Amino acid sequence: MANLPSSLKYEEIEKLPSTPGVYYFYDRLFTLLYIGKSINIRNRVLNHFNSKTKSSKNLRMYANVAHIDFEETPSDFGAQIRENNQIKSLKPLYNRKLQKYRKLFHYCTSKNTDGYLSLTIEPAQATSPDLFRQFGLFRSSHHALKTIKKLADQYFLCHQLLGLEKKNI
Repeated sequence: MANLPSSLKYEEIEKLPSTPGVYYFYDRLFTLLYIGKSINIRNRVLNHFNSKTKSSKNLRMYANVAHIDFEETPSDFGAQIRENNQIKSLKPLYNRKLQKYRKLFHYCTSKNTDGYLSLTIEPAQATSPDLFRQFGLFRSSHHALKTIKKLADQYFLCHQLLGLEKKNI
């Protein structure tokens, strides 16, 4: 059994699903402390309380957790986007790092004028109708571009066909 904070009842853990999604830690007064995401909400929350390496900041937060809420998502991708958006809009006390990022990005496949698949970097949206054309999740468009170039070099892919370089006419 996890080392639960004294203010957190085990019923709060029992209600958590073993599915992907976003979870929310609240104190006794329902002040939002932390937002996290996982492919298995229940296991991730339990790991918070079982972790052997805890910073003093985390120990303070864990000691104040009295309520846990969650939202299930269809996939880890949806959980990442939801977590990012929720942190920016709700500004929990212990999620300072993600608050400074404006958007997440991914790359999408599309056919170019010659009929080849090429890549474009776009802001990630969980509500996009064509999730099967979207790959990766990056904190900046620059990081996405750097990763695509690295993969292209590693697998000897044509930078022009991928849309990374302009054609020489």
